[in-house]
Amino acid sequence: MRSEILSTELDILIKERSQALRGNNQQKVYQLSKAIEKKTIELKIAKGEEDLQKAIENGTVERFNRLIAASQVLNSVTHSLIQEATEILKDNGLFTEGIVKECRTYNHAADRYFNEFKKLVDGDENAKMMFQEIDYFEDWFRMWAKLKERPKEQRLRGCKKAAHKADGLRTCKKCNMIPNLDSIMCRTCSRSFVEGFKKGAKWLDNKNHPKEIIDNEQINHNK
Repeated sequence: MRSEILSTELDILIKERSQALRGNNQQKVYQLSKAIEKKTIELKIAKGEEDLQKAIENGTVERFNRLIAASQVLNSVTHSLIQEATEILKDNGLFTEGIVKECRTYNHAADRYFNEFKKLVDGDENAKMMFQEIDYFEDWFRMWAKLKERPKEQRLRGCKKAAHKADGLRTCKKCNMIPNLDSIMCRTCSRSFVEGFKKGAKWLDNKNHPKEIIDNEQINHNK
């Protein structure tokens, strides 16, 4: 292995420097010290590369990536739920000074986290895929937590995909914000648009199929 070769070469350089010190050869001591410093860096890099290769081969890296991806999804959904809960408190006049302070602390920490995490996301396509996965998970989690009903209208299947497409084509002329996937504000704006798009599509579907709504209400009433 390369690290073993570099380690042997480093030991030789250290012995040569010791001999130069005993011979009071300052020029050679200086040259060998520089060579030892360079060889130490090479050895550290080589060991790191070998450790990484081992981690790839034994599946450690793959599991690490899955854990990080899962934690990012959970953190993103947590952030979304906290923001929604905060808005509910504000709307009902329950936003106390203590909650304001804790909310500010959380928001600062969340901004630092997401700004740091975005460095791990390589490419716009990966970022787009990640946000789609977050939205998908959040939808199902909200259903599980009884925060949202499971959609029953088969005609609306694909509506979310169409909403994301429309979101990418729209232009908010009055907004001074530059579109940026890394911005929490832009993501919130985009999510609001998508939710509004889906609600509008559902309203239009209900308007076009009023008989089915009445039939469903009658069935539920009879039950």
